[in-house]
Amino acid sequence: LRSTRTLSLLLKVGGAAAVGTLAATAVINRQENPGHPMTSLSPLQKFWTKFCGLFVHHLSPPSKLLEWEQSIASRPDLIKHSQVSRLPNMAADGVILSEMPRMYMPNRPLIKETVLENEDTSEHDLFGVWSFGTDAVGHPGIVHGGAIAMALDESFGHAFFALGRGSGFTASLNVNYRQPVPAGQPVLIRISVESISGRKVFLKGEVTDGNSTRFADARALFVVPRAASPSHQLASSAP
Repeated sequence: LRSTRTLSLLLKVGGAAAVGTLAATAVINRQENPGHPMTSLSPLQKFWTKFCGLFVHHLSPPSKLLEWEQSIASRPDLIKHSQVSRLPNMAADGVILSEMPRMYMPNRPLIKETVLENEDTSEHDLFGVWSFGTDAVGHPGIVHGGAIAMALDESFGHAFFALGRGSGFTASLNVNYRQPVPAGQPVLIRISVESISGRKVFLKGEVTDGNSTRFADARALFVVPRAASPSHQLASSAP
């Protein structure tokens, strides 16, 4: 019975993927894009390319953690967070993320109203491991800068929420690209608290290979809405 249900599910998914792919193909064929690797394929070839890639991608076993990630995963003060808002997606001829990002978040909040730049906040650092796929590239074999910025912003957001300050929004994000990021290689994003001033939380981050190679660094400002700030909550709860 279970195998019958599994087969039925696969057929339904395959049928839905076929209809969606054929519809998308009709649009692509009407557009002039001779340089795109999918343009020269027939609708059936495009369907099988996307469907088989999706099938293999989701059935592949998770890769073994590299040594530098094992040292992070073994830390008792960090909690692995399994849900992020950017899921691995099939694109034209590959995947944007080859694996679900792994976020190792501090297990204690930081709700002080003010944190100075010279204060040690390393116990609140967040570590994110990202693996970009074949469709996240700009130049061949090099991860697109926009994909790196997305990963940084997502990691900054997780670091902010780990502080326990409620909801917040990215007010600014500045990224400095130091070296090209090779596709297919896991990278480490480390986020640290730079300072906190009331509703404003200043964060800094860097993208590395987990060792000494730095690909990019960034700074972000997150702002807590007035109704969600700690001081506002204390004032509203006062008699």
